[in-house]
Amino acid sequence: MKLYASITASAFIAISGSAFGDNTTSHEQVGTDNMAATDQTEAGFGNSIIKRQIGSGNEVTGTQEDGVINSSILSTQTGNQNEATIIQSGGVSLSAINSQVGSQNTAEITQEFSIGSQVSIRQLGTSNASYIEQRFGSGNAFTSTQDGESHFFLGRQEESANSNIFVFQDGERQSAVVEETGGNIGSSVLIFQFDRDDFATVSLVATINGTLDIFQDGSDSYGGLAQFSSVDSTMTLRQTDNRHFAFANQALSLFSDILIIQRLGDANITSITQTGTLNSIELRQNGAGNNVTLEQSAVDSSIDITQTGATNQVTGSQLSSKFSTIDSRQFAIDNVLTVNQGGLLVSATNEQSGLQNVANIEQAGTEIDLFTRQIGFNNRADFRQTGDSLSITSRQFGNNNDISITQGGDSNSSFSLQIGNNHTKEITQTGSNGRAFNFQTGGNSNTGVITQ
Repeated sequence: MKLYASITASAFIAISGSAFGDNTTSHEQVGTDNMAATDQTEAGFGNSIIKRQIGSGNEVTGTQEDGVINSSILSTQTGNQNEATIIQSGGVSLSAINSQVGSQNTAEITQEFSIGSQVSIRQLGTSNASYIEQRFGSGNAFTSTQDGESHFFLGRQEESANSNIFVFQDGERQSAVVEETGGNIGSSVLIFQFDRDDFATVSLVATINGTLDIFQDGSDSYGGLAQFSSVDSTMTLRQTDNRHFAFANQALSLFSDILIIQRLGDANITSITQTGTLNSIELRQNGAGNNVTLEQSAVDSSIDITQTGATNQVTGSQLSSKFSTIDSRQFAIDNVLTVNQGGLLVSATNEQSGLQNVANIEQAGTEIDLFTRQIGFNNRADFRQTGDSLSITSRQFGNNNDISITQGGDSNSSFSLQIGNNHTKEITQTGSNGRAFNFQTGGNSNTGVITQ
């Protein structure tokens, strides 16, 4: 009976305060199976809702809308299977804070038509879930912090300007999904995940000057980046440790960039797809047994790859492209590069340093250039070009390197330089007006064959 009277008194304060524009609501519940609901509508300035629940099976709902200004909601829940729902609409400098300690708790916060507002959710325990959505606002920010295991976070910003999302998850088997849609301008997303078996995806749709960053420190994690119809936006994924999977898709975008860094890890798998104009992909891998698959069909775009370690593989295609480039560098042992490139005025650059590296590059189109360099021992290269006005420049330094060049078409040229011992080279040109230059110096037992 005392608890009922307390809630009734609080409700009376909220209702009577509405007329004067200064509303305050406070709830405190100790026990199980409790429920509290608050609704403030057509409120004035300086509104506040504070709720605190201790026990299990509690539910709390707080709503502020229709012209709420300088309002705040604070909700604290301790126990298991608690639920918190907070809605704020139409205001300036709104604040919503929800803290939950326990397991299988759920927190949901929605803000819309707000400016300079803050949302914060903190969950400690296991298998908790948080949902945050901000729509039609400017200068807003929301933060989700989850400590423990098997947490889930879903965040969404729609038609917002200069808004920020920050997600921090510490523990195993964490999941984070963030979406920015519907014409966001100058918005940013930052996700930190620590430990293993984590999952994070971020998508940017029809945004301008957006920034997405994912940091995963652990092993066996998945990081996904997706960008569609965006302008001047950047996506970055950083992964540390072993057996990560990274996925990046950039479609129909302009002046946009993708950066993926995988360091101090082995057996990582990366898949990259890019279409659009004036875009770039940059990949950095440090470890062994890493595998990269990339596909680019774009105009005036670039792919840049650096791998340091052993038994790394890169398989890529750049087809139907114009004025685009692929640059790759592999350092150490038993690295393999396979690239298929086609289009107009495209180029590829490859550098391999170490032992037993393999480069296979195939190009087709018009006015295509290939530059390659191998430094070390027992490296192999196979280059094939089909079309007109093609050029290949290859250099090998060390011993026991092997290179094969095949060109089919008219007005093609090949330049090859080998320095060291026991090199072999074969150049074949079919068509008319072909030119081949072969230089072997500074060594013994080198072999060169040119067929035109």
